[in-house]
Amino acid sequence: MIPPRGVVARRSTDVLAVADPAVARAMRFMWDHLDQNLSVEDVAMQASVSRRKLERIFLSQ
Repeated sequence: MIPPRGVVARRSTDVLAVADPAVARAMRFMWDHLDQNLSVEDVAMQASVSRRKLERIFLSQ
């Protein structure tokens, strides 16, 4: 068997590759804190948007 040389991570394979920066910040925060009981307010605060704006952005994605 020949071992692989390595894996090249590209933006298209990144689960957090989204166009909206607020969504990217929110998703990264949630990903980094999976072990915690987060509220929508916690996530919105870290994404620097209001709760309602974050909800609208996620719904539009």
